[in-house]
Amino acid sequence: MHPTEKQLENQYIIYDSSIVEDVAEKDFDIGSYRASNAVLGEASGRGTTYFVKREKVPCVLRHYHRGGMMAKLTKDRYWWSGIYNTRSWREWYLLVKLKDWDLPVPRAIAASAVRKGLFYTADLLMEKIEDSEPLSSKLVKQKLDDSQWRRIGSTLRRFHQRGVYHADLNAHNILLDSECNVYVIDFDKCQLRETQRSWQLANLNRLQRSLNKIKQEDIKVNFELQDWELLVSGYTQL
Repeated sequence: MHPTEKQLENQYIIYDSSIVEDVAEKDFDIGSYRASNAVLGEASGRGTTYFVKREKVPCVLRHYHRGGMMAKLTKDRYWWSGIYNTRSWREWYLLVKLKDWDLPVPRAIAASAVRKGLFYTADLLMEKIEDSEPLSSKLVKQKLDDSQWRRIGSTLRRFHQRGVYHADLNAHNILLDSECNVYVIDFDKCQLRETQRSWQLANLNRLQRSLNKIKQEDIKVNFELQDWELLVSGYTQL
């Protein structure tokens, strides 16, 4: 991994030069991908996440959007307090560290922060995990077997053993690929903490609430209490 930083007027960019030769302003502009027919798809959440192709590498392009009450004031602007405090920089470096620890996360490719006076907007470019889909989508289509639930639990335990606090651990931020490998995504606002049972349990409780919610919204979702018990057994037996 070779982090390379540069500044283009009011735009700050960091990228891994071992993956891509260079990164420019257009690489964070979905319009440029559309113009070259390089948009592979999209997913909706707080904002739209795009799947794009760059230098033959399938990528995920995400623009940072605010949530909660602040979104009523500004949808995507954040207070500027230095480049290393920006959401994109913090998440980029965290992904790099997690990848160095061999945790199952997307590879960070590039990040951008554009300063606009006292504020900034931000974007993140990551490598797409091929043949994967969110746990929430998977459960709509099929029932997971016992080993898959245990694998999810054991994967989450690996993160917690490293002190990785996920600020929004839910069924949409866990991916399963075609070989049932488990990945965790969306590390915005996440932190490295001293390992403590309290926040680890809070993380798991948040995920359980998320699974219960999608089950309540669609009774056909393949999630039952015994599935959660299998996940917990995988978490505790690692």
